[in-house]
Amino acid sequence: MNELRLGRFCSVSAGFIALALLSLYLWGPPLLGPILLAAICHEAGHILVARGLGVPAAHLRLTAFGAELTLAPGVVTSFWQDIVLSLSGPAVNLLAAAVLAHLNRWPMLLGANLLLGAFNLLPVRPLDGGNALFALLSLLAGDRRSELTLEALSLAVAVAVCALGALVFWQDRRKLQLLLLGAWLLSERMRGGACIFTRVPIK
Repeated sequence: MNELRLGRFCSVSAGFIALALLSLYLWGPPLLGPILLAAICHEAGHILVARGLGVPAAHLRLTAFGAELTLAPGVVTSFWQDIVLSLSGPAVNLLAAAVLAHLNRWPMLLGANLLLGAFNLLPVRPLDGGNALFALLSLLAGDRRSELTLEALSLAVAVAVCALGALVFWQDRRKLQLLLLGAWLLSERMRGGACIFTRVPIK
């Protein structure tokens, strides 16, 4: 069995468990815990906003490539709904970071929310920022032109992150995380897979 069911709504793949163990090795428990809490806040933002818009989420699948949030079968969303749904996760992370900064509490959790929110706003599909930008461009210029624009932009940003990560790793062999994120973005561009923490279908 390749997946562990956590109730009817959520399932966890063996790949996700392997990813969690790798993250535990790279970052250690003090950082992995805040990252997981920030991820929960992120997904909760998507799910609650989807319900508020009357677009129920059907299933949350955690894989080695991130989390895939699937909407209920037969649901068709507008581009405006896609923008709101895509940005809701990062918005919750950034709001949580702002609240924690105001309270001057739990700096690790603050940093995890800030990092997760900012990363997911990168204009790279299938990250939230890329999905939101695609929906916005589709409203202005149509699907086909938006698809070509986002493909080129996504590849450019992924290469830039990978190059920056390689530079950081060259200067300090202990700092491998950014290079791994860049490599992940490049691999996602090749496979057209799910986002690292959420995937909202774009219609």
